[in-house]
Amino acid sequence: MSFKRKSFLPGLPGALLVIFTLTLIVTLLAGGTALAENVLRTRARNGQDIVTLDPAHMIGNEEDNIGLAIYSRLIEYDPDNPGETRLDAAEEFEISDDGLEYYFRLREGIQFHDGYGELTAEDVKFTYERVADPELDAPYKDDFATLEEVEVIDRYSGRIILSDPFPGLLTRTLPLLRGSILSKEAFEDIGEERFATNPIGSGPYQFVEWQPGEKIILTRNEDYYRELPDFTRVEIFPIVEEPAAEVAFDTGELNETRISLESIERYEAQEDVNLENLDLLRFAWIGFNHQLPPFDDIKVREAMRYAIDVDEIIAGAYQGATDRANTLIAPGVLGHWEDAPAYEQDLDRARELLEEAGYPDGFRTELATYAVPVELNSSQIAQFHLTRVGVNADLRIVESGQGYEVISDEERPGMHFASFTLNPDPGYWTEWFTNAQIGSWNYMHWENDEFSRLHDEANITTDPEKRAELYVQMQQIMDEDVAFIPISYDIGVHASRDFMRPVYLFHYSLYQFFELVE
Repeated sequence: MSFKRKSFLPGLPGALLVIFTLTLIVTLLAGGTALAENVLRTRARNGQDIVTLDPAHMIGNEEDNIGLAIYSRLIEYDPDNPGETRLDAAEEFEISDDGLEYYFRLREGIQFHDGYGELTAEDVKFTYERVADPELDAPYKDDFATLEEVEVIDRYSGRIILSDPFPGLLTRTLPLLRGSILSKEAFEDIGEERFATNPIGSGPYQFVEWQPGEKIILTRNEDYYRELPDFTRVEIFPIVEEPAAEVAFDTGELNETRISLESIERYEAQEDVNLENLDLLRFAWIGFNHQLPPFDDIKVREAMRYAIDVDEIIAGAYQGATDRANTLIAPGVLGHWEDAPAYEQDLDRARELLEEAGYPDGFRTELATYAVPVELNSSQIAQFHLTRVGVNADLRIVESGQGYEVISDEERPGMHFASFTLNPDPGYWTEWFTNAQIGSWNYMHWENDEFSRLHDEANITTDPEKRAELYVQMQQIMDEDVAFIPISYDIGVHASRDFMRPVYLFHYSLYQFFELVE
């Protein structure tokens, strides 16, 4: 599969809103305004700070990025061939005909950071079996859904043995964060709790320091077993608001950042700035509290779908810079439902459905959203649409990092604007809406036995065509039950100074692939 980057759309509005309080963020950034070309200073993905760098428990966006910089994996995604994988810590990697055994042989001499010795098959066994251990209750234990054991053959080789085929192992697990290999010795020496913020890996960068809410520092691993990255130091700043990050970029405190859609035109006019438009594997939707009235009634959910004009949200909140989403799985990902219906606004039909459901005069509810501009703007546009059918949705602004807690709480709002970042395996997209995730990541508490059964079947189906058919069936179930209202797959526009060239890997801007330009 491949993931292409979209070209820029000309003529986008470019007024930058300068808010005087944003300048305060500059005082939080260390290092002064002078640019050092061997130091990458970047905004954290989505501006979020880290919580833990233990791959078994990582759930944040920036944690993904850092984890992929400090740890090695058996295989990794190839930045030069989008969608393809290449060998990383493994120098040999073979799969049995029945898909139940994965043989690997490690490169000899790979060293863990801080003198913790050589990476061996015992480290691979320790790492993967730990994530899969039910007693650990790792959030992403399903990334090793059918792992039976890791058999150690000798110091450098072993077999990953599965109870059932699991094609997602090659797309969502081994080449990404859950495939990160820990040092067993370091983990046992440091201890689980302290390791979470003092991680030891063997990747191109080494974790140095975390100043909560201010800065994360990585330094280049000079003993890395492959080509060294150009930047000797990476400084990552958790700046939530994109306009604030733009101020830091303009003053030289950052040399790479995601920018707001409103600022594209302004940066296009600057000769020393490179812009790159990145299709994000990120799904955004308007969801419901399925357990409680009125959204336990499918007629009400249908009415909301006819009341909200998704095209107007794309035009207004996303500046028309991306296409609307009509279904869960994005184009380019196995199982995308190409013929998914695009529902148009029909206010008369929405009012009819509300009357049939017993709400002829509408009702009042809450719509939770982050204060992030695109999400807040989307929610405000949807809020206006709902008033036209008698539904008053009071906006509940959620602080960054608290969205999950708010919309998964027992007293959660009736509606929410939500989004999450995904990866190239379709099973990762559908997993969060299964019955097993109710009370956890399925915070809509949407329950459908057939959807969950098909998800489990697709997870162990090796035939790509059959697997794709199963995912289409799942999305059809979501559509029939009005599980949510799809909005977009999001879009990210990144600005960088012209002395550097970032190479993006899917939705990740991986630090080892930032290059200096002579």
